[in-house]
Amino acid sequence: LTTVSGQNLQLDFTLAPASVQAETVVTVGNDDAPAVDTTRTVVGGTITQREVEELPNESRNPLDLVLTLGGTSEEQLSTRDLANDRGRRGISTPGTTPEEAGIFGLSGGAAYSNNITIDGLDNNDDRGASFRF
Repeated sequence: LTTVSGQNLQLDFTLAPASVQAETVVTVGNDDAPAVDTTRTVVGGTITQREVEELPNESRNPLDLVLTLGGTSEEQLSTRDLANDRGRRGISTPGTTPEEAGIFGLSGGAAYSNNITIDGLDNNDDRGASFRF
């Protein structure tokens, strides 16, 4: 079946009931890690080395790859200059404007509520609600 973008297609078919099969596997042992960690409510993801090396990334910023993870979206509202110190007139010096504070949101949350960790350690700019390198 081949379709073309924008084409409307109707395909009529009938589904027949199939048999129900279920299997439960219980693993017990001191060395086995639990399949589900019921003590934490964290949604997270890991970007593999292959993804970092093979996906196109013009900016060379590894955090641009975060948008490849499920539940991640670009921040809708700009929080530019949030962490910038202002001069006497309240105008930032050209070329010193920091990155937007929080460029992505996770699971519908605000970008300033992200917690970035690298090798298990927090990597957050507390002043600007952003990441730091």
